[in-house]
Amino acid sequence: LLLKTVWTVTVLAPWLRFLGIPTETCLELLRNNAQVEHLYHTISRHSFNFCLRYQRRTEFRKLCDLLRMHLNQIQKHQYAPNVNSFRVKLTSPESLALMQDTRLVQLDTAIQMELWQEAYKSAEDVHGMMQLSKDKDKRTVKPSSYVNYYDKLALVFWKAGNSLFHAAALLQKFIIYKDMKKSFTQEEAQEQATRVLLATLSIPEGSDSPSDLSRNLDIEEQHVANMRLLSNLLRLPIAPTKHGILKEAARIGVPEASGQVAKDLFKLLESNFSPLRVAKDVQTVLDGITRPDHLQYVESLQAVAAVKALKQVSVIYEAISWERIRKIIPFYSDLALERLVVEASKHRIVKAQLDHRADCVRFGSADCT
Repeated sequence: LLLKTVWTVTVLAPWLRFLGIPTETCLELLRNNAQVEHLYHTISRHSFNFCLRYQRRTEFRKLCDLLRMHLNQIQKHQYAPNVNSFRVKLTSPESLALMQDTRLVQLDTAIQMELWQEAYKSAEDVHGMMQLSKDKDKRTVKPSSYVNYYDKLALVFWKAGNSLFHAAALLQKFIIYKDMKKSFTQEEAQEQATRVLLATLSIPEGSDSPSDLSRNLDIEEQHVANMRLLSNLLRLPIAPTKHGILKEAARIGVPEASGQVAKDLFKLLESNFSPLRVAKDVQTVLDGITRPDHLQYVESLQAVAAVKALKQVSVIYEAISWERIRKIIPFYSDLALERLVVEASKHRIVKAQLDHRADCVRFGSADCT
């Protein structure tokens, strides 16, 4: 093992670093030349595969920056006089399609390498390329490309912990997928709709509002700007909200097309007032989830159900014993449940105060939603 490590450090790593140099040289020589455009993109995609195979994270970032610089140079010299007649023209559908496909490979590679910051930048690159292609010719961007784009963007948002835009991306994917496949089978519709509904229901309350830190530091404008930027990636005219996503999902029939588990959760969390049973009923439904891509929402759905139960309890009780709260919300340990109550009060979701001497939770006035 020691010999293998020494060989990797002294022989393999320098060799892999060296291979990155001729690749950059080749791309520099081939850039902005329509005669060798296919070769340029072939080398780029092979380079992405090389970085993925050998986990060359630094080289991958450099390669992405290099491609961005080349695109900027192409745009800068697009209509400049005295430039070679073989330059890449952004009015060519073939050139735009090649660039778009290469950016999608770049995004997919970043996701497989789990470079989430680079994946977000790559998503911006794909979005910019799609907008450029759409401006030239709407037929250049295929609906399947949008489906692939939204699917990968949803994964990036999920890894970033942004459940709001994760759900919005899945909804956009569902809308295009439904329009793209006229013969939308019941199984496909149910699979897509269930995931959209689970993702939307798992959005925590207040996720579309500025954090307390943003308000205290007076940087709410930055929050609004960030929301607008992320909305542009999803081609949305305004920033999404949980209420807005649920309303749009209901309009296009997502709840009706979903599986039974998602339907039951939708009824329990959106149109049910049973403060003493809602958390237990939600847990019973969650126990029926087995698919790996649905299991990722279980923890978030438990948190949403717990806050829902806490809000409903605060409407009918002025104070309630800690033991009773533990029975009403069975998901958490004592410490975790205390943290939940404190966080809910901190974010003004419910007015609650922990009374350790009386071993109870005291509530102020709160609305139930």
